[in-house]
Amino acid sequence: MTQSKLSHLTDEEILSMPIKDLPIDPCAVPFPKAITKLKSELRRRDIDWTPHVWASEEWFSPDGVPGFAFPFTLLDPRLIRLEKKYVGFLEGSTEKEFLKLVRHECAHAIDNAFHLRKLKRRQKVFGISSTPYPSYYLPVAHSKKFVRHLPQGYAQAHPEEDWAETFAVWLGDKRQWRNKYQDWPAIVKLNLVDEIMNELKFKYPQTTNHKTPLHFSQDTRTLKQYFKWRRSSLGLMRKNFYNAKLDSVFSSEGVLETRDFFKKHEQHICRNLKKRTNLNSAIIKVMVKELKQECKSKDFRLKFSMERSKKAVEQIVQQHSLEFIKKKRHRVFM
Repeated sequence: MTQSKLSHLTDEEILSMPIKDLPIDPCAVPFPKAITKLKSELRRRDIDWTPHVWASEEWFSPDGVPGFAFPFTLLDPRLIRLEKKYVGFLEGSTEKEFLKLVRHECAHAIDNAFHLRKLKRRQKVFGISSTPYPSYYLPVAHSKKFVRHLPQGYAQAHPEEDWAETFAVWLGDKRQWRNKYQDWPAIVKLNLVDEIMNELKFKYPQTTNHKTPLHFSQDTRTLKQYFKWRRSSLGLMRKNFYNAKLDSVFSSEGVLETRDFFKKHEQHICRNLKKRTNLNSAIIKVMVKELKQECKSKDFRLKFSMERSKKAVEQIVQQHSLEFIKKKRHRVFM
């Protein structure tokens, strides 16, 4: 990634800038090699079509558009750091993660290009695409009815996402996905995608526009307003579950940083909690993740030694685990 054109500005100066005035190339992509790889994967399967891409407010492929958007903040290393600071994360900020996401979004775009959601056999296997999107979903860990591509069981969110995740896996090595999923119910979905894509070989798409809805170059919001919208849309504005529950272990005046503590002990904490509570591993990871977020937002440090703190964290998470689940804090916001 190229050097930031914003390096001479303070955070506050950047946050106050309208998005449309940011000095970033409106035609650029963050990882060109990933887009090239996607195109070669489609060509290798004799699909004579590629999606167009553009920078916008988030990852999405609008209905009727045979292309997809990615977050404009991926175009500048300074913007990446700011989004991670003010939102907490940014999907696609590494080339590996970016490639996984473009494969997923390509599924929506090819759907729009060839009108695939109208196919009755697809509707029978994946469900109806017009089903309203939920505001959140509760993924079933280790379900073999769905492929595993993006994190948090995203294929379980909606029929459209199930299709996109299955396509993304299908786009990979055929022998690998056949071996991995041969005994899973999800193999039926992969075989259907394989069948439909074979029928698209050398076919001309039905929709060919190059529309770029919500292009960042037309966005009048300031970056600060955008980050606030992002946090709200991702369900991150709610009060942290562990607010006022951690004072016995952490404080802003401790010596050891919580970042180093979790880097060293997080996996061990999760394993111990799995043994003690018999809860699903995915739920335990979400509980610990939210505790980490509280520590980061408050700039907490350890009051005690790492070993003592590890036991105390395990006790706090276990003590509040039933309340965490009852309040559905493990739900994934769309």
